[in-house]
Amino acid sequence: SHGVGSAVRPAHPDADQVPLTTAHLTALATYRPTWAAPAEGRACGSDEDVVTLAAAAGRAIGALHGVARVVLVTAAPDFLEPDPGAVLAAALGLPRETPCEVRLGGGAAALCAVAEEAAGTLVIAVEPRAPAGAAAALLGELGARVRLAARAASSLPVRVVPTRGAAAH
Repeated sequence: SHGVGSAVRPAHPDADQVPLTTAHLTALATYRPTWAAPAEGRACGSDEDVVTLAAAAGRAIGALHGVARVVLVTAAPDFLEPDPGAVLAAALGLPRETPCEVRLGGGAAALCAVAEEAAGTLVIAVEPRAPAGAAAALLGELGARVRLAARAASSLPVRVVPTRGAAAH
């Protein structure tokens, strides 16, 4: 467990009666940067960040007709603009006004988004730190139905990184 006070609770009081989402998993795609870091695996190039990784994974799905919303999930938001939605929408070839929600989290948050979002949503999860990569899931009317069986509730892990000149303890 990463968090303090972690708890697992059913997503619904009667796990057998958990309502299925109206959306289906229509397509999946991944992107892995071409650079490799010794002993760490794939790494972002100097021109890659969360938004470029997200765009590459989203474009790998192919035709994005019917995408009405984008959910971007990352535990390491490295973008400078407060709202990367317009840039990401443009990079994906979507209308600039396409809503884009940024969520702080990792794999669990990405899977929750896939299980809970509606058809017409493109969910993209990005890890810009080595080993870097991104995955995109397109939700639609056809495909595999996804059911959230349980949810873990906990705090995010904390990593303290000393600044330059700070004494190590």
